[in-house]
Amino acid sequence: NALIGLEHHKATTTEIFKWDGQKRLFPEWEKDMTLGDAMKASAIPVYQDLARRIGLELMSKEVKRVGYGNADIGTQVDNFWLVGPLKITPQQEAQFAYKLANKTLPFSQKVQDEVQS
Repeated sequence: NALIGLEHHKATTTEIFKWDGQKRLFPEWEKDMTLGDAMKASAIPVYQDLARRIGLELMSKEVKRVGYGNADIGTQVDNFWLVGPLKITPQQEAQFAYKLANKTLPFSQKVQDEVQS
């Protein structure tokens, strides 16, 4: 979500995602945070907000373009990686992480740098 959102200007690294005041699964999620903060905390509500901004059509296109797992996000843009049809093997996940670490994913170098920092 972060790579796609940053690449398509749906969020910035300095933007503050506002906590909506709802009780969350983890207390660490119950605060305003940047995308970087959300990545460190694995804050699903921020990722869901970003996914809704990206939209189903663009998200589906980008997941297919980068060849992420089986690339099937179904019809729910804000939870396909949690309960949806997206499947990825540990090997595929490791390959994706390796490409990100080496900045060889099909995203701009700037975006890959931002996600890594």
